[in-house]
Amino acid sequence: MTGLDVLAARLGEIIGAAPAAAESGLAEGLRAAAAEAKALAPADTGRLKESIDSETERRGATASGRVYAGAEYAAYVELGGARPARPFLLPAVKATEGTIRDAVEKAVSRALKG
Repeated sequence: MTGLDVLAARLGEIIGAAPAAAESGLAEGLRAAAAEAKALAPADTGRLKESIDSETERRGATASGRVYAGAEYAAYVELGGARPARPFLLPAVKATEGTIRDAVEKAVSRALKG
């Protein structure tokens, strides 16, 4: 096996590991965002806070994710309706952008160091 073969094999390993690592880091960061959203969400019965969660998905080399509130009235709380808006999702994601980015960077860095 030549040096070029070793390099090609290592690059293949990196390319294979990076998307899964990015998804793992994204999941970690989004869990922090969901926790922040729960802290910011108004509480009456507690259903809204209990419905907040996060999820990730990977398709090929692309990872995506979201923080969401499953309560049927969550959009009315976030955006307003009959009552004024009381945003909790967008402020939570904005507040944890750095945390999300750092979690992805650290996870990918660990995978690259293998």
